Amino acid sequence: MPSGFFHQACFKAGYSVERIFELTKIDPWFLHQLRELHELEEVLKKHTLATIDVACCAAPRRRGFSDVQLGHLLGTDFGAVRVHRKQAGVHTTYRLVDTCAAEFEAFTPY
Repeated sequence: MPSGFFHQACFKAGYSVERIFELTKIDPWFLHQLRELHELEEVLKKHTLATIDVACCAAPRRRGFSDVQLGHLLGTDFGAVRVHRKQAGVHTTYRLVDTCAAEFEAFTPY
């Protein structure tokens, strides 16, 4: 099983963050973030594109879910998700990330 799927399988099996930390030594802060994403996925799986509301559409995008991922979770294709998202007023945004610790001005999104 690829390592990226290990934590997902553990959360599905009901393992706690503490238990996964014991098994993997992945930082607990990071595991809490992954658990939140897993819980959001589980909520999304209960919806279809027709039943999801604007708030449910915006939250996963803020957490980094792509339209492709949302399409998979909602049982549709990414094009339909994109159209629905835009109609709901949820737009893609890009922000500059300062990779130089403010030593130099950042001009390119990283």
